[in-house]
Amino acid sequence: MGLQSPILSGEVLAPEPVFRINRFTVPDASRTEFMALIGDTLAVIRRQPGFVRDTVLENATGLGASSLMTLIEFAHQSVLPGVIEALAADDRARGLDRPAELERLGIRAENGLYSLLDI
Repeated sequence: MGLQSPILSGEVLAPEPVFRINRFTVPDASRTEFMALIGDTLAVIRRQPGFVRDTVLENATGLGASSLMTLIEFAHQSVLPGVIEALAADDRARGLDRPAELERLGIRAENGLYSLLDI
């Protein structure tokens, strides 16, 4: 007996969560100011429908910079446009140009959206 697709069997699947992972290289001199920005950003995200949880991780290299990561889980990819708009509205209200702010602080950023793998 072969495996049957959930679509063909009529089974209803729960939406798959999606994870936003951001990695930042933060000069020690910018850490305090950047952590305030991260806190403000997460405060907006945590109020959004579909937010599940977040984690902030740090690897203090001792070489004049830290590596910080945020892992943010959302219930489903469909909630992301609302989150993006809420962040953009907050940035506008605060007069914040996020890319310019990261550049001013000397922060390098990498980010992406990830989904669960069933292994």
